[in-house]
Amino acid sequence: MADTDAELWGSKNKTNRTAAAEQMSRTFFARLRADRPASLILAINHPFDASEPTTDSTQTILQYVEEYCRYLFSDEQTAGAQDPPETIERLVWSKITKKVSAQDSQRLDEPLTAQELAAALVDMPAAKAPGLDGMPVEHLKLCFELLGPFLLQGFNEVWTAQEALPPDFALATVILIHKKGPLSEVRNWRPISLLLAPYKLLAKVMANRLATLLPQIVDEMQTGFISGRHIITSLLLARQVLWQAQRSHPPLAFVMLDFEKAYDRVSWPFLWQALLRRGLGCQFVNMVITLFSAAESRLLINGFLTQRIKVTRSVRQGCPLSPALYALFIEHLHDMLHANRDLIGLPLPHGKQLKSSAFADDTGAITALTPTSVRALTTQIGRFERYADAKLNWHKSVALVPDMNAADLFNDMRVQPITGGAVYLGIVMPDALSNGI
Repeated sequence: MADTDAELWGSKNKTNRTAAAEQMSRTFFARLRADRPASLILAINHPFDASEPTTDSTQTILQYVEEYCRYLFSDEQTAGAQDPPETIERLVWSKITKKVSAQDSQRLDEPLTAQELAAALVDMPAAKAPGLDGMPVEHLKLCFELLGPFLLQGFNEVWTAQEALPPDFALATVILIHKKGPLSEVRNWRPISLLLAPYKLLAKVMANRLATLLPQIVDEMQTGFISGRHIITSLLLARQVLWQAQRSHPPLAFVMLDFEKAYDRVSWPFLWQALLRRGLGCQFVNMVITLFSAAESRLLINGFLTQRIKVTRSVRQGCPLSPALYALFIEHLHDMLHANRDLIGLPLPHGKQLKSSAFADDTGAITALTPTSVRALTTQIGRFERYADAKLNWHKSVALVPDMNAADLFNDMRVQPITGGAVYLGIVMPDALSNGI
């Protein structure tokens, strides 16, 4: 087999394995754990003051991590909070193209049923770490015949009568999982929320209701955690864009956008408004607000629990609702990009253009290599940051270009040739794929 064929075969096999491993299964995480050291933080830098020395003291490690997470989970007034309502209406909300029908909205608001609880419980994965109550989902499954009617009654009292949630219902134990980069940088650790089994059951029922509507209101180029959509679509799309990049006139760039702590920086006021603007039922949205407003966290670091942290922003990783809510949150960036006439993307049939794609929090944008188009892209990203409290890591984002002479168009962003073995969604795009062989 020729070298190029071998590379292509290996790339296809790796792509197939990625698609097969898209489900967050026990096997998937076991494979991750096999290559990863235990999640102990042995030394950490101060999260905000570079002049402070690195500490290996357990007490100071707890202090530094807690200080960072209090900042991360705390709402900040967005830069655009003082802008007139008509400004955000014109720049953001008017760009919405897909909404839930009145009939579907009404179905979202209906009281929960025993059948929904039972179906959600069956869907919930086993062998997951429990929350602070120590009760795994398996225990809830065993006792559901006894506990189910009481849970249903309690959930519906909150759902329909706006009763308060039980104390600590939304309290999470947060563990940190290292992603990549220096272990001493707290930003390189991902917070995962271990939630109580009843909370996860209620959130799963709501996620199941929402899942049936997502394909109608989320653009088909968003492929993460949406029924009937797969990661392979995003990979093939990236391949096509890279192949077309140097053949288009003007040539194109594929920009991989890296949003800092994408899930953790979700602004609740923006999200609530986004859900209502999409036509989701008021009862459903109020239940989301009730669940999130009660959120508190305690960090579990090296076997020690911190004090409680009140959560006032983020969609918590570990909550069954979070993937769907993040998809609806980031959809507004895609709407803004597609509505902008100065941003030129990949030409499609019938006069349409492809300007963005996403899988979960991995977002890509397509732009013509002209000053006007690139400026339009950065302007729309800046507006999304201003109103949604998102924060783009400009120095981690990468523009893939067919000609490095275009690098000057991308200020503060890394630029890389399309034949440079770019990594997208965990897959290395070798020359064979980049060139469409």
